[in-house]
Amino acid sequence: MKPYEIIGKFELLKHEVQKTLYEWLFTTLPNLERPQEWNKYVVNLLTPMQKGIIKELNYSKLQDLDFAMLLSVVLGNWKHLRNTKGFTRENEHQFKQMRFSRNRWSHLPTRDIEQFSPTGIDNNYVEADLANMKILIR
Repeated sequence: MKPYEIIGKFELLKHEVQKTLYEWLFTTLPNLERPQEWNKYVVNLLTPMQKGIIKELNYSKLQDLDFAMLLSVVLGNWKHLRNTKGFTRENEHQFKQMRFSRNRWSHLPTRDIEQFSPTGIDNNYVEADLANMKILIR
């Protein structure tokens, strides 16, 4: 598989998982229409850069958030989700692994892109990262 095919495949899967994650959070978290709830369960859990984006673009709904933001919301609400949905440490690890996979492919250094060749990329990483992303859509 060529580098652009791997990245493209990952991006398509990421968007599919993003939609699933949004739908799941929408039905799992408390009503986020009230500003207090929105701040508690979303804004306060984001990175400073993500908070800046939300403020600048006047985001006020889960569907406004990108994949990285949604993962921040899940991991930031982990205690609440664990208590209400019965999640385990293994589930938490899966979400952290998903964030790691997202970061690996979304922040790929230029030197790595330049060194890609059909045989130069570790297929184990590719398959593991794609498997991590598919966890949510099962």
